[in-house]
Amino acid sequence: MSREAQLRTHHAGQRVLLAEDHPINRKLALALLRAVGLVVDTADDGTQAVALATAQPYALVLMDMQMPVQDGLAAARTLRERLGPRLPIIAMTAHGFAEDREACLQAGMDDHLVKPVDPQQLYAMLLRWLPPA
Repeated sequence: MSREAQLRTHHAGQRVLLAEDHPINRKLALALLRAVGLVVDTADDGTQAVALATAQPYALVLMDMQMPVQDGLAAARTLRERLGPRLPIIAMTAHGFAEDREACLQAGMDDHLVKPVDPQQLYAMLLRWLPPA
């Protein structure tokens, strides 16, 4: 069974939060997430992401690293302080260096995706981190 089919079968209807300020990146990620049946809310910056994630439950957060108002690292630290470790947070960054990945993990993120997002890598990461529906 393909990754897309696995996501549709086992995770359709789960709510995820996409925190991404760049319109083209947001549109692409939104299309990929919705294509596998996920319900997606969006935030344009880290402050909005924290407000949304603390107001309602999400199965997972995809967090851009460089956003206005509050960046992804600060938002992830705030979410960890308020919600603890139960919410998977996946970094999305244009930088794939080891130090970028380490900074994400130190901020409390669970994993790291390099942009532009490869659909198969995204789907593999979703399968790894989404909780059972």
